[in-house]
Formats: sequence, structure tokens, C-alpha cells
Amino acid sequence: MGKMDMFLMFDRTRDEHEGLLEVRHVLPYSDLVDIDDGARRKKVDAKLALEFGHTLTQQLGGQVRAGFAITGFYEDHWSDAATNLNRYTPVYIVTRATRP
Repeated sequence: MGKMDMFLMFDRTRDEHEGLLEVRHVLPYSDLVDIDDGARRKKVDAKLALEFGHTLTQQLGGQVRAGFAITGFYEDHWSDAATNLNRYTPVYIVTRATRP
């Protein structure tokens, strides 16, 4: 299960501390290019995963182009305490992809 990539579009600090959903990034998103060196270093030092976000065309289309058939799809919510985005849309997606 992975977070919906649209989650990465928003300023997570403002979401967490002020309850505001403010678009800050475009998709595709990459912690390698979309956050500054200091913020990236803090994540690495804290042993947090670097995050990457893709468009649905990249994510689902890439699976199909690689020869997989999408045989299942599911969306799920997180919690309102985790992100205000949860009130408006599911935050997680899961695909089941099989090779025919």
C-alpha cells in the first residue's frame, strides 16, 4: 500500500501545524530535487525514507507498459489526525498487478 502521490503535493508542515492544505509541489515529486539540502539531510540523518511521487499515468501506465495486467485496485483513508487531506479523498492506493 502506498500513499496517494497527491499527498506529496501539499506543504505537510502547514497541514500538520496549521491545518491548512496548501499546494507546494507539482507531480512528479522527488525528495532529491524538491526539498533543500538541509531538509534532505535531516531526513537521512533521522533514517527516514526519501519520498517520490508519480502521476497515475506514470504509476499505473508504467505497470501496464512493463507487461503487467492491473487485476485489482483499492483506495483507503488514513486518519484525520494524520492529514487534513483525508477528509477530502482517500490517501492510500493499492494495485494488484499480475503478468499474464
